[in-house]
Amino acid sequence: MSETTLKQRIHAGEMPVGTMVFELFVPGVDVLWLGHFDLTNFMGIPGQFEHPDFVAAVKIVVAAAQRHGKVAAVMASCDDWAKRFHDFGYRMFAYSLDILLYQRAPTSGIQNLRALR
Repeated sequence: MSETTLKQRIHAGEMPVGTMVFELFVPGVDVLWLGHFDLTNFMGIPGQFEHPDFVAAVKIVVAAAQRHGKVAAVMASCDDWAKRFHDFGYRMFAYSLDILLYQRAPTSGIQNLRALR
């Protein structure tokens, strides 16, 4: 491997936050990727991203990553989501879903063209 290789742990499925944090000790892992839908499902609060238990878990993950010199990552479906998680301390993002990007681009372009009237 070259020095520019980035190693990530991507978490999906039933994995407690404690196990995710423990994986920060795996040699060579640079990024801890939070699967927010999977985490809420595992916690029994599917899709409840404002739930206090979810918010607490999100903060535990990022604090542990920072403490160990790692990067916390998450998928941001919109600008507000990205800002919220950036404020929590997350520094790596996948942005939006491909289908949403494909929908937004033509919509925005058409709106811009219509505004030329």
